Amino acid sequence: MARGQGFLNVAHRARCVKDRILRLAREVARSPKEREHAVVVFEDGSEAWVRGSWGAAAIPLYSPAHGRAVAVIHTHPVPRETPSLADLRTLLTMSRMVVPAYLATVYRVDGEALVTLYTATRALSPPEAEAVLLSALEYERLQLETGFDRLASEKQAREQHELLKFVGITVERYRLRL
Repeated sequence: MARGQGFLNVAHRARCVKDRILRLAREVARSPKEREHAVVVFEDGSEAWVRGSWGAAAIPLYSPAHGRAVAVIHTHPVPRETPSLADLRTLLTMSRMVVPAYLATVYRVDGEALVTLYTATRALSPPEAEAVLLSALEYERLQLETGFDRLASEKQAREQHELLKFVGITVERYRLRL
């Protein structure tokens, strides 16, 4: 193998995974908004489509036939700029099993899918995971008390995304036409 070729293969694989996640995000965004919908991608490449309730979906993170989940793409039926506490717990759990681990949240508005892709590049230490979950809990509390406020939510998103980047979780945002 030529020098640097291994890095190119890893970069190419990551690009292919992201392309697949964005394609699936566009598909799941077309689901009815009255409940959460998700797609789980397993190690062997297979997919499990899940339909949840208005507030949650039971996401399988392991299948004896297909292995561990490497990506979860799911809808948020209500507007939000930050991952929910459940989203982060899912990503942190996946990152203990497989790295990188991907979680994409999808919200549909005005003929577009707003996609935020979180990539755990490593497993977090227990203190790091606790800090991330406590910050998410605070954002959840604010959302419940004040409701959705675009300006407050953008501020929360910036703060939370900075913390996530600090602990090795990359954050990317996309607007996809449906």
